[in-house]
Amino acid sequence: MRFHPRDRTPEFHAAGRWVDGSRYGFRGVCAV
Repeated sequence: MRFHPRDRTPEFHAAGRWVDGSRYGFRGVCAV
């Protein structure tokens, strides 16, 4: 699964921080 930097998924949203996308296969997601 690929996520765009502007994507806000519940999983990343719950993180409340920037996620290192290198391990997931994308640049990064702003999790706020």
